[in-house]
Amino acid sequence: YHTPIHYSKQLNITLTQHIKLLYAAPNAHQTQTNKHYIKSNKSNHTDTHQRVTHHTISESGATRQNVASNSFATNQSVASNSFVTHQNAALNSFVTHTNAASSSFTIHQNATSHSFVTHQDAASSNFVTHQNNASNTFATHQNATSNSIVKHLSAASNSFVTHQNDASFPL
Repeated sequence: YHTPIHYSKQLNITLTQHIKLLYAAPNAHQTQTNKHYIKSNKSNHTDTHQRVTHHTISESGATRQNVASNSFATNQSVASNSFVTHQNAALNSFVTHTNAASSSFTIHQNATSHSFVTHQDAASSNFVTHQNNASNTFATHQNATSNSIVKHLSAASNSFVTHQNDASFPL
């Protein structure tokens, strides 16, 4: 009779453990499911809030600061005019764009190549300025429908060139 009692005790322990596992496993699974469900709701709420905020900001303008890339951007747009400013500390560059219906203006500053560029375009005239300290060059371009002037200055060759062209009187 010792053997059946021994098996009975082993069977009772096994049933107890089995019953505990049957009740514990679904509870644990349900708890994880609830946590995941709550987390999903929070994520969805956050994403929805971010989307609504981004949409609202994009209507009137946006400002973003990224510390990881040390970049800064400002966007402001209206029906007839837009303004964009980008500043990136990693490349040491600065860009400004202003666009209107009849004119555009662009400034580029890059400290890595020591260059400076200015563009101004209108319906009847164009203006471009290039400054590069690496090669010590300077260039100015101004073009219109009937008149254009071009200036080139190079410190490397110590040369200066001016071109002035007109439709009726070229020079």
